[in-house]
Amino acid sequence: MLELIDLGGQRPVARTAGQPKRQVLPPELPRIEIRHEPNSTTCTCGCQLQRIGEDCAEKLDYIPGVFSVERHIRGKWVCRTCETLTQAPVPAQIIDKGLATSGLLAQVLVAKYADHLPLYRQEQIFARAGVKLARSTLSEWVGVCGVRLQPLVDALREAVLAQPIIHADETPVQVLQPMSKKTHRAYLWAYAPSAFQDLKGVVYDFTEGRSGAHARDFLGDWRGQLVCDDYGGYKASFEQGITEIGCMAHA
Repeated sequence: MLELIDLGGQRPVARTAGQPKRQVLPPELPRIEIRHEPNSTTCTCGCQLQRIGEDCAEKLDYIPGVFSVERHIRGKWVCRTCETLTQAPVPAQIIDKGLATSGLLAQVLVAKYADHLPLYRQEQIFARAGVKLARSTLSEWVGVCGVRLQPLVDALREAVLAQPIIHADETPVQVLQPMSKKTHRAYLWAYAPSAFQDLKGVVYDFTEGRSGAHARDFLGDWRGQLVCDDYGGYKASFEQGITEIGCMAHA
């Protein structure tokens, strides 16, 4: 099926009704205007051309991670009379005397844990941008950030344990043993409120094994309704005032 599009007095253009429409790009994205005009505004007949309008087409561009350098310059001020030196204090940093800003550290963490980019791949990506960051350095940054973020993890754990209903599940992960090329099986336990509660968050608890004692240690003196599978490790918790709610696969 064809439809005619009226262009305001110009020749109508036929368009297929089922022709897909181009996606509308988010208006909050920054726009860079690139203007294209004729090399000459004089017609081949010798008359001056008159501009009657323009066509605008938007194309989506992407610039890979671009590095920049922050230069923190702290002026030194001295009193000539009492010879007292005054200088602004060094701004607080996540890593004292470290190279990375909070923005770069956030990028490394999001790429590793949200985008599943291991550090050796990030090392290669950064190298293509002209910056050499050894994976040992990146690994150290991740470890320090884990320590710095622990208060937020503790606060989120308290918020989750304040909910009357908690979902729990555990999944195996392969962990590289220190000073060894071998891996062993460890576990990540996930705890989250019900989908019908206002709090939207998940707390992950890493343990070396699958013993139900790990779940009991995390839950502590929490008393409520626990949604879980039929794994026996949770059974001891149900003897301590926690109500079991079986998932649909084990109800």
